Amino acid sequence: MNSNFKNVFEYIEKEGEMYDTYSTALFMYSLLKMKKPKNFIEFGTGLGCTSFMAAQAFKENGFGKVYTFDNGEHWKGYGREGTYKSFIENKIKELNISKQIKFEFGDIYMNKLKLKKLDFVFFDFYKEPLALLDMFAYIFPKVNKYCNVFVDSAPCFWPAYSMLSMLIDTLQKGKIPETMYQLCPEKDKLKHLVSTSKFTLLNIRKRDNSAHQNGIAWIKIEPQDVLVRSLKNEDHT
Repeated sequence: MNSNFKNVFEYIEKEGEMYDTYSTALFMYSLLKMKKPKNFIEFGTGLGCTSFMAAQAFKENGFGKVYTFDNGEHWKGYGREGTYKSFIENKIKELNISKQIKFEFGDIYMNKLKLKKLDFVFFDFYKEPLALLDMFAYIFPKVNKYCNVFVDSAPCFWPAYSMLSMLIDTLQKGKIPETMYQLCPEKDKLKHLVSTSKFTLLNIRKRDNSAHQNGIAWIKIEPQDVLVRSLKNEDHT
């Protein structure tokens, strides 16, 4: 175990129980180490456990960048001194992951995200169905050919669980829900994605209990093709 990993790991051991992000952080770390994507976008930094562990994976991979967004509205509930912004920024420096992560402090707006060809996207704040559709309408036209989208706690919240099940079933049939289509600012790109991609929904349970934050919805997006092609140099993230 290298010293930098040890420092990040000890941090998530200490702080990961507040939002039940300890296991999520390790899960993302393992996936990023295995798939080696170029970016990881997180909406809802919290105490940074998942984004810090993702940054550590990129550090070990030798490339990749984490972009994480939060306005710190829950900071007062932590009972800590100082500001949320300074806490996260100082912790990034302390853990020696400054080159692998960019923290954006402020309200989360999808149009703030200028990055294209998204590989991994993690939604860790709003779970309301309309809010999720709004976010997907902005994000989906920007995804890479192979993309993994995660929504924390969605399997434990019936409205989100039901909406995601119906959404993926509709997209897999090559159709776009009317609400999502109207919300999307890049309709042609969304239509192209839906017509050429396969969508798979996995609901992951962290533990065998009914805790509020005990699951993650995992949406896998990959090309829908019938041609046999060489796997050499293919980016299967």
